[in-house]
Amino acid sequence: MRLVISLLLAGAAIEPPAGAQAPNPQAAGRVTVYRDPWGVPHSYAEREEDGFYGLGYAQAQDRLATILALYARVMGEQAAAFGPTFVDADFDQLLLRHLAESRAGIDRVPPQLKKNYTAFVAGIEHYMRDHPDRVPAWAPALEPALPMAAFRSFLWNRLLFDGVVHWVRPGPRDGKCSRGAPPNAPPSPSRPPDSPSAPLPEPIGSNEWALMPWRTADEVVIHLGDPHGGYHGSWEFRIDAGPIKAAASNFPGVALPFIGHTRRIAWAFTLYGTDGLDCYAVLTDPANPRRYQYDGAWQPMVTERATIQVKGGAAVSRTLEYTRHNGRLSPVVRRAGDTAFVLAIPDMEEPAHFDRQFYGVSLARSMADFKAAIAPGFISANVMAGSADGHTFYMRGGYVPRRPPGVDYTRPMPGNTSSTAWRGMHTLAEHVTLEDPPVGYMSNNNIAPDMMIERGRGSPDLSRYPAYLYDDQPGRTTSRGIRAIEVLSKAYHVTVADALELALDDKWVGVERWQEALLRAANAHPERMKSTETGVRKFLDRLLRFDGFARKESEGALAFFYWWSAVRRDTARFRVLRSGIERGEPPPDAEALLLAGVDSGYRALLRRHGTIEVSMGDEFRAGRGGVSHPVGNATLPGLEFMDPVAVLKATSFTAIDSTNRRWNTGGGYHTTLTVFTNPIQSFSLSPLGQSSDSASPHYSDLALLLSQRRLKPTLFYREDLRSKVRDSTVLVVRMSADGRRR
Repeated sequence: MRLVISLLLAGAAIEPPAGAQAPNPQAAGRVTVYRDPWGVPHSYAEREEDGFYGLGYAQAQDRLATILALYARVMGEQAAAFGPTFVDADFDQLLLRHLAESRAGIDRVPPQLKKNYTAFVAGIEHYMRDHPDRVPAWAPALEPALPMAAFRSFLWNRLLFDGVVHWVRPGPRDGKCSRGAPPNAPPSPSRPPDSPSAPLPEPIGSNEWALMPWRTADEVVIHLGDPHGGYHGSWEFRIDAGPIKAAASNFPGVALPFIGHTRRIAWAFTLYGTDGLDCYAVLTDPANPRRYQYDGAWQPMVTERATIQVKGGAAVSRTLEYTRHNGRLSPVVRRAGDTAFVLAIPDMEEPAHFDRQFYGVSLARSMADFKAAIAPGFISANVMAGSADGHTFYMRGGYVPRRPPGVDYTRPMPGNTSSTAWRGMHTLAEHVTLEDPPVGYMSNNNIAPDMMIERGRGSPDLSRYPAYLYDDQPGRTTSRGIRAIEVLSKAYHVTVADALELALDDKWVGVERWQEALLRAANAHPERMKSTETGVRKFLDRLLRFDGFARKESEGALAFFYWWSAVRRDTARFRVLRSGIERGEPPPDAEALLLAGVDSGYRALLRRHGTIEVSMGDEFRAGRGGVSHPVGNATLPGLEFMDPVAVLKATSFTAIDSTNRRWNTGGGYHTTLTVFTNPIQSFSLSPLGQSSDSASPHYSDLALLLSQRRLKPTLFYREDLRSKVRDSTVLVVRMSADGRRR
């Protein structure tokens, strides 16, 4: 018998109906999910599994359609739900075996984690029973392996590759097993219907930094995590259940804390990591293309016939093909004549690998525990952590194989011989790491590991490592990396207020050099300036007086944006100009380009707004569902990937619309500042709103905090939350005979 307990407000529990008996009364549990003023759920329970049951229920309240769409994706059922445009994507998911391997691996995770996953899914199901009107007709059947499969799919597609083999990171391996960029997929049906489209091509960027106790006013570690991406993905929560007490975020359909902090550990990631994947070019038998030689002996491919149901069309069947390289199934992703190109993925048949690690991180009590949890290697990213015991730690993460010497892994390797096979996996001690740096700080802003602190002051020496263990160009940095060192290197008594200000920093690096060059150009041509019309001279004056901070109220910031965009229009000359100005050696035609940009920028701004008396926030906006707030934080467009001038708190925007506004679509999707005082202090922001339901009061309420340049307290402790509770849900949970939570 299933016992269904309804949604409760103000914490009042409903008891079971008279005479009702649960299959196993001894297993009864209870979870209370409180909602704070921003709609963030706080799941409190005595047992871990009950806390995760509450998270499943709360996540379904906020993001049910997104959860179900992701689960349909990993099950290869998008085409059945949404139509034929998803057929190729479904076969990709089946080829990568996200759900198949997770079903096999659910019994290989720690028993308590299996209980947590089972409870999380049951919490989602509970919400679906309570609200059948919100369950779409295409909703897939749920099972405990789905959170594992969703997590694996997220990590592989976001951090490793997209569309199976379309690399998203620069580096030596680009395209080495590529079949080309995947076609633009149609919008997910779970995406809010009013979400802006057509973002500007300039990327946004993630940030993380950590300060040692001797650089802070409270003499404790301060840690910032500020990963960037689209706002429609991240989901913030607080859990206090058994030994797990965390303020964190994850993604719809995912159960474990992904980024955040506990009482003892804070952790975060920025994009770029290691090169842990390989491509093999395997010569097959012309008479039988599903067998190949390996060390002189014929080997059969592993094949699996898969059928995709298609909404509005006939079912499609294909044969999925795999070789076995490095002891793992290796999917065939492309063929060219008699050559099959296959991907070798370290955790292909280790679906529990990262689940165990993230679960261990959520239980870690010290930095030593954290390092033990993420060994032998963590996800492919820049991993940075801080701890209550006074330590900071960085690792260029990845679960990375040891390649044999002399093999060119940057291209498809010969796949018919064991001479190119892996020689085991790299240990944590072999990765690029930095622990408790002597300068007392470190920061990574999508930069190479040797640029996290001032060079020559203890940075990792990348020459000591195989190139694939950092997969980058030594010395590569970003405008945000420069700005972070500029501030952190001067910080010796950082207060909480100082740290909050740095977390929201909106300074464009290098503005002063451009202003100096522009001033020299203007001063060199007094007669031209004398004859220039008043409006242009006012625009020039505004450019030269601009303080460099891209804030919503700044007229100088918007003027600089238009001037920069005008100068950048001639990309070939701009490349030379920018390089020269940043070296302090402007090219001979610099004056003409800079002054021409003043005139063009002025006229573009005037044409767009009818006046130049406009600020950045008049054009750059945050909000959705009819909500609109002024914001700053715009990026000055560059010419190449990761080449713009971006503020630390960078955000991305749509192209300008018919109302002369650009809408904020992405940026820091879960900014968390953690100060390891006792009690701990922490602050967060996950815009634009907690819910994807446009009718919810928490659909766009966090856009206001973004506009106000403000992080909110996480309310980590129950006593902090008590006076702030807006509503609560009490769920009584019992164990059924089949072990599922009801």
